[in-house]
Amino acid sequence: MPVPGFDPGPLSSAWDLEEMFATIYSDEQYARADVAFYVDLIRTFAPKAVIDSFGLPACIVSLIVGTPETDPLPASAHALTSDQSFGSAATRSCQPGFPH
Repeated sequence: MPVPGFDPGPLSSAWDLEEMFATIYSDEQYARADVAFYVDLIRTFAPKAVIDSFGLPACIVSLIVGTPETDPLPASAHALTSDQSFGSAATRSCQPGFPH
């Protein structure tokens, strides 16, 4: 895992997810290293799906590598697919056509 290149102090006062991600990924070198770490991890272990409940890199890497992504949480930071509701086990993907 790459060493964060950002000051973690402002994370506790982030107003929303966008501000939090802007703080974390404002350092381009760290953002590239973080994504590269996940690309290597997914390519090494070749899972059938990437399970992501919050992280931005997992979503990006699932698109880069072509591995479907799923989210086990009913109400996550990601949008649900059209056939899901907040009461169901929300399975969704950054990629269209992921089987539910």
